[in-house]
Amino acid sequence: MGKGHTKYLTHLWQSILFWAITMLLLGVFRFYGIDTEEGILIKAGFEDTFNLTNILPMFALTGSLIGITFASIEFLFEKYSSKRTPLGLDILIKTFLYFTVLIIIATTVIEFAVRIYDLDLNNDRGWWRTNKTFWIVIIYVVLASIVFSFIKISNEKFGKGVFLKMLLGKYKNPKEEKRIFMFLDLKASTTIAETLGL
Repeated sequence: MGKGHTKYLTHLWQSILFWAITMLLLGVFRFYGIDTEEGILIKAGFEDTFNLTNILPMFALTGSLIGITFASIEFLFEKYSSKRTPLGLDILIKTFLYFTVLIIIATTVIEFAVRIYDLDLNNDRGWWRTNKTFWIVIIYVVLASIVFSFIKISNEKFGKGVFLKMLLGKYKNPKEEKRIFMFLDLKASTTIAETLGL
């Protein structure tokens, strides 16, 4: 397995984990406001079926699908996008892809919810244009994306786990440590580094 695929798999599981947790939180927040939710009508006799324990897997599945989508789009752009392509065009294409896929995922989840929980949801063609809940979820996803990107950039800039330690205040109380540095002139070091892929 190549270095690129290993990086993709690492980013994939991180993305799935982050988005599954993010959407589970959204599920909890939205569930407790379900009685006042516009466009959602729970049919008589299904109040017991439509509880938090039953709907959380649906939100976890949605988060996992978003995680797979976002990680895959990022990987494909890193691998196949030309370095000569303007950054603005890259962002525009990615945004369009993310938005289109979110509509597909949301439509699929709504179809699933209608059948499993027997909800009366509007899933006609173009339902998302006037659906306030969809736009609230879009804003939530955009904000969560910014947080995820910030964490990813911080890990790349400072090193893995350093950002979390900074948040927890570990570096507020510095400790004195003894370190040994060794400098050596290794024969054919560049060739060895290239062979190891460093």
